[in-house]
Amino acid sequence: MMRFFFSATFVVMLTLGATEAMAQEGDAARARELFLSGVDAFDEEHLDDALGLFLESYEIRPSQSVLFNIAVTERRLGHDEDALMHFYEWVRINAGDAGPRLTEAFSAIDDLVPGLATLRVDSSPSNVTVFVDGARAQTTGSGILVLRGGTYTLRFEADGYEPSERQVTVEAGNDETIQVSLEEAAADVAPPEAPIATDDQGGGLLFTWVGVGLTVAFAGLAVGSWVAGEAAYQDLVDTCAPSCSADQVSTVETWDTLTTVGLVGVGVMAAATVVIALVELDVFGGSDDSHAVSVGPTGASYRYRF
Repeated sequence: MMRFFFSATFVVMLTLGATEAMAQEGDAARARELFLSGVDAFDEEHLDDALGLFLESYEIRPSQSVLFNIAVTERRLGHDEDALMHFYEWVRINAGDAGPRLTEAFSAIDDLVPGLATLRVDSSPSNVTVFVDGARAQTTGSGILVLRGGTYTLRFEADGYEPSERQVTVEAGNDETIQVSLEEAAADVAPPEAPIATDDQGGGLLFTWVGVGLTVAFAGLAVGSWVAGEAAYQDLVDTCAPSCSADQVSTVETWDTLTTVGLVGVGVMAAATVVIALVELDVFGGSDDSHAVSVGPTGASYRYRF
């Protein structure tokens, strides 16, 4: 039995592993297809299309080569802020690698920096989301925000923390750092539960339960009368029909009448009990003295003042 269990477990794990590997290979193939299509579009000077394809490929499967192509394409399109940010990110990832692309990236950064400002966000916590003039901004993995010279309103948000806003002025060509420390959000405190009114306070569900009891009593009357009436009718049929005395017929009719009374009583008391329950639960929002219920030997009466 244990051998079967371990064998079945191994088969399941193998199947799941193969399924995951196939899904990853499918993503890789799709990312490669998009990247190659982006290269073709770039070569044909369809730069907007190329950028869209590169970004989609990078979203499916992040790749250094794709990131570099994104930065180059953005620079060609004149999207200088995005280009500089992505060149910074590419250099951060490939800082230890020497090669022509690293030289090209540094050259592009040197060309772009004089016209732009870089703002390094040193935040606590580190996973803040930055908004610039109300729009969500992209930052590099090291928290660098690329802006043109000017004055901006920055908003910083993070789960579990109070948001913070700050107005900053940056100058093109400058590299500045700002310190941001968010305060933890106060824990949500559940509002105190409303005390349950007791009968001494004029509330509770006393009259509701009285209504339930009366409803059950009428139901018992209806059922009992129906059973007795059926028995009397069957006895009448078996013993005297079709020539029966007035008293025998009257007995059956009496039980029928009592059954009807019971059924009507059930309907009336059930409806009244629902209304009483709504009032006693203060669904209508009335004050304690805005309603009154009285129960007598023959039924219940209810008054409600709006």
